Amino acid sequence: MITVAAENTDSLDEGEVAALYDSVGWTAYTTDLASLVRALAGSHRVVTARKEGRLAGLARSV
Repeated sequence: MITVAAENTDSLDEGEVAALYDSVGWTAYTTDLASLVRALAGSHRVVTARKEGRLAGLARSV
């Protein structure tokens, strides 16, 4: 089952986010993980999708 929820960015695990981005080939974002984390932290809202507790997707608004 997939669960969709709004999460605080401080509850997102950097490793999970990096693994998600790497899994879809967005390695340009993960070469500077600190910038990616700052961008997520600066978001107005982050919505995540989890499958069996594992991060399966995310969307953000600025």
